[in-house]
Amino acid sequence: RLHIQESSSRMSFSPFALKNLRLKNRFVRSATAEGMCPNGFVEDQLVAFYENLAQGHLGLIITSHTAVSLRGLAHIHGQMRIDSDDTIPGLHRLVEACHKHETPILLQLAHAGPAAENPLTLFPDYMTPDDFTRLREEFVQGARRAQEAGFDGIELHAAHGYLFSQILSGCGNHRTDGYGGSVEKRASFVCEVMRGIRAQVGPEYPIVCKINAEDFKEGGNTIGDTFTILTMLQEAGLDAVELSGGFQRLEVVSRLAINPARPSPDHPEGYHGPYAAELRRLGLRIPMMVVGGIRSREKADELVESGAADLVSISRALVCEPHFVAQIEADPKKTAKCVSNAKMG
Repeated sequence: RLHIQESSSRMSFSPFALKNLRLKNRFVRSATAEGMCPNGFVEDQLVAFYENLAQGHLGLIITSHTAVSLRGLAHIHGQMRIDSDDTIPGLHRLVEACHKHETPILLQLAHAGPAAENPLTLFPDYMTPDDFTRLREEFVQGARRAQEAGFDGIELHAAHGYLFSQILSGCGNHRTDGYGGSVEKRASFVCEVMRGIRAQVGPEYPIVCKINAEDFKEGGNTIGDTFTILTMLQEAGLDAVELSGGFQRLEVVSRLAINPARPSPDHPEGYHGPYAAELRRLGLRIPMMVVGGIRSREKADELVESGAADLVSISRALVCEPHFVAQIEADPKKTAKCVSNAKMG
């Protein structure tokens, strides 16, 4: 890790080292679905989209959730895939588009689980030993393909009620074997995946995990549970965490009850910052990215200067204004057009 002390007005634009990656500033484009891959393969429209993002002076880009298998697709039409070696050439084009502008890019590996459109998807309570073995290998092979495509690292999607999130949470995992019960048992499978990926990609390749600070749902994970999970994941090979929140659970077939990724309807800007600060207080020492309605340079500087966040993740503001980071570097008083509502307006 790189620690550079600068005046608070410049903290969010100070460089940072994530493992072997040198980031020019602390701003991260958080994974955001684009829906531009009609058959799951990268096409020209998506390459142009990522090149435009890379021109906006971001420190790091994380791709949209990329399915490790067909049954793990959240969106049958439009979601990017990494379930075969045939996807590697197209994915490499995204890397080239970002590296052309000296912007590193991570690929987010995901399996939607109960949130998937495929009726043959996986549910934690009904997974067999063979299901766990196959799923572990799908993620390991996804990581291999990402590395071969030239991505600078990977992120595991373990938030928002997707499959890993369901396995980790008491809301979605009611198993009574070694993969269910206590938070340590619920975390054991994702730790197995982490160790498998680390063995595959080597010791220097950055691995990040996106995880809920809390599920904000009765029976779900609390900040204390998340600290336990992250401590275990760090021991298994995790390099950094992106902190989000909220949980979705399948109530009836193909219909979701969704808790937004925020603690309350009247959320303030940077609403996951206090949870990051609590994880620091509890003793978490790996780098943290914090996402959550961040719409100003002032809030980004505050999060970094306080020590709660090492990196500041932005999603919806970049949907409205792909060059938002470059704009607030030029004009520190500018705020995002996005007001972080459901319409991303």
